[in-house]
Amino acid sequence: MKSRGPYANSNQTIFLGGMSMDFELTKSQKEIQKAAREFAKGEFDKELALEMDKKHEFPTKIWKKACDLGFVGVHFPGVLEVRR
Repeated sequence: MKSRGPYANSNQTIFLGGMSMDFELTKSQKEIQKAAREFAKGEFDKELALEMDKKHEFPTKIWKKACDLGFVGVHFPGVLEVRR
């Protein structure tokens, strides 16, 4: 039986009234999530992350690695061109 209230079931689906929204990540999104998690685990530890956050800094070396892996600018569609 499907819930009619604003509750999530185990499939990450939210039911509101008679409508539902699926919040499950796609296969591609799960792959990006896994790659980002592995990158973060390899580059950061808790102390370094806290220190960088406190100082409002981000090491260039890590930034370049993130760029090489495609994590920087990931929220922009590939069809956008950079104008210089």
